[in-house]
Amino acid sequence: EQMGMSPNGITMPTGITDADVKAAVNGDAFSVPSKNATLIAAIPKITLTAAMIPAYLKELTAYIEKGIAADAKFIAENAWTYFKNNKLTPAMMGNEAIGFWSMGKPDIAVYMMGKACAEDAADADMLSNFSAMLSMSGAPHKAIPLLEYLSKLYPDNTTILNNLGQAWFYLGETDKANVQLDKVVKAFAYHPQANYTQCLIAQSKGNKARAIEKMKNSLAYSYSSDKINMLRKLGYKVKGSDMRRPFRPDP
Repeated sequence: EQMGMSPNGITMPTGITDADVKAAVNGDAFSVPSKNATLIAAIPKITLTAAMIPAYLKELTAYIEKGIAADAKFIAENAWTYFKNNKLTPAMMGNEAIGFWSMGKPDIAVYMMGKACAEDAADADMLSNFSAMLSMSGAPHKAIPLLEYLSKLYPDNTTILNNLGQAWFYLGETDKANVQLDKVVKAFAYHPQANYTQCLIAQSKGNKARAIEKMKNSLAYSYSSDKINMLRKLGYKVKGSDMRRPFRPDP
């Protein structure tokens, strides 16, 4: 709606599952990435400050521009120009980027989110979303300095801590991922994504009991068929009581 499009006019992909999304990033929905020594070594050796953020964002936008396909860049630049001509604020541009992400256009989304952040480097929500997009698009090493900067500003924020944990997970640094994800579940025991990822890590280490516990916690507030299938794979039969009641939570 914010993009000025009728919901009936959007053709969304059909048959896309959580497993398909995971497969696009790291293999199937139940896999744990191998340690990526190349990307780990490429993590920028910097501790960002507020004064350094604009320059780092400029570096990131150049990095994205270099890697984006020509057709996606063409669409992204035209969309950016159109929205700018309509006087959208950086925060609104960030919402447009999320709209492209939700429609299965991650390359356009990352490009636009980076430019939006460059125009308002103090917007922590956009920086966090941009970092998550970078991680899920194959550049978690570039996201980590931003997320570490944000985690110092907001040390107990579970969204930022989860995004940082997921970035380390994508790099195959499961121990470092767990350190951050443990902080998330300490604040919210049923955090869906933190528990999901911790289940995968536990399973990869042969800790079946912990894997079941973590996936049950992930399922409690957020249902998906992948979670049911993972619990079956682990030998656990899901019960109705494993899911939050009421199933549709109060607003």
